Amino acid sequence: MGRDEPAPWSPRDTIAAYFHALADRDADTARSLLSRDVANTAPMPLTSGAALRDPGYHPPGRLKITKLEVRGDVATVEGDYEVDGERRATLLTLIHEGGTGEARPWRINSLPSLPPPTGEYGFEALLIAGTQMPSGSIEYVFHGSYLVTLPDHLIREVVAPVTVRTGDREAGALRVRMRESARQSVEAQVRTYLERCTASRELAPRGCPFSAYSPTPVRDVVWKIAQHPAIEIALGSTYSIEVTSTFGTATVTARDGSGVFTESSSFSVLGHATATTSKILFMPR
Repeated sequence: MGRDEPAPWSPRDTIAAYFHALADRDADTARSLLSRDVANTAPMPLTSGAALRDPGYHPPGRLKITKLEVRGDVATVEGDYEVDGERRATLLTLIHEGGTGEARPWRINSLPSLPPPTGEYGFEALLIAGTQMPSGSIEYVFHGSYLVTLPDHLIREVVAPVTVRTGDREAGALRVRMRESARQSVEAQVRTYLERCTASRELAPRGCPFSAYSPTPVRDVVWKIAQHPAIEIALGSTYSIEVTSTFGTATVTARDGSGVFTESSSFSVLGHATATTSKILFMPR
């Protein structure tokens, strides 16, 4: 049904036109068949032409209406449809809205919800059929199935997207892992951090994990790492990177008033890394 054609007047015609519009990926026509309240509540990004045209959206097909009940200005339609090769049940409510007398069109006054995928630490945003949306359950979306993944991020990547179907009680788990490029970036920054610390000519290098003390002034301070700690890099709860390590040993030599001063310091590396818009920054603590 094009936008310049007469609106369907029966509940059955309205439902048929709605599913036909979804099959055509015609968001404008599908939205025109919604009641004002539902159209105003349904998230526009997900009920737009861009979302319906995205290959991550699979429209429903082969609609079969099994029960139709009309009571005054309210109609209830039960039926099922096919999506991704499976039959799915649906229950829709329609209301008379606009117009006068018998010419008042029927409008769809309910749509299914889309549950969010689960994750070990949760998500701030999702990419649903190519459309970025806040995380959480989404009420009032067009029938069908949606490919759900995460927006691009410098630190983490999705192992595999999940397909979520409208009306599902729950979605699958969206598993993520650290990007190898992120791991390599943090490893390089940790090495640079330790190199900067060993280049210091102070007994207590500022912001460094090792230090020494002398009760008398010293000169010609030289730091060396005698035993390097094993650096452990893991994905954090907010998709930052947590950095820990085993213990290592740093030695310092210097000259004081009585000769050569030598001391060893046991240390470990602790810190985290976060992503900006263009790079990953390691911050020791």
